[in-house]
Amino acid sequence: MSNALAKIDGFLRLEKGWHYGSGVPVSRALVGRAKLLINLFHALGFPNVDAFPGVDGELMISAFEEGHCIEVTLELDGTFRLLHEDKGQEVFYEEGLSTYDLAKHFSFETTKAKRTEWYSSDLSTPVTTTSRLGSSRTWRLDQQRETQQFLALSRNAPVNEVAEYASMHVNTTNLSHTILQSSGFSTNPTFHKIAA
Repeated sequence: MSNALAKIDGFLRLEKGWHYGSGVPVSRALVGRAKLLINLFHALGFPNVDAFPGVDGELMISAFEEGHCIEVTLELDGTFRLLHEDKGQEVFYEEGLSTYDLAKHFSFETTKAKRTEWYSSDLSTPVTTTSRLGSSRTWRLDQQRETQQFLALSRNAPVNEVAEYASMHVNTTNLSHTILQSSGFSTNPTFHKIAA
């Protein structure tokens, strides 16, 4: 479990007045939504995620990566506040976002924040030091070619129905032999018992 997930569970124990006499407890529903957001940040490749309770019962989730900070505040009315900073400079800020608006902006902002990391991945080979497509064993997904070295891939396997069945002897016990017949054509062959 990530530290942010463990920390956010602790927010449920906050009592009224937890912040110098003021401070509203955090609701279970908001904690549940915040956990989904934390898991989403982790899934998008942000290793540093933190959570903070708000004095009025709201929750803020922050993700940090190489100078980028993306903060999402879950408001009590069901809306979101989104802030994206790059090296301390505000890149984007908006309040009152719906879940749909957050998803749209969130996708764009996190893509912008992670762009430099993605450029070095296998899925973007032409942007790395590979000078030509064929010189790398890792090709872009939309340009992968079938070559001798990839003949073992399942999509290259013949899919024609078999004309004959192969009989196999399987020794099930020391006293009897059972002949099995394979019906072929499927990835998990079915077997039919044939009287011996």
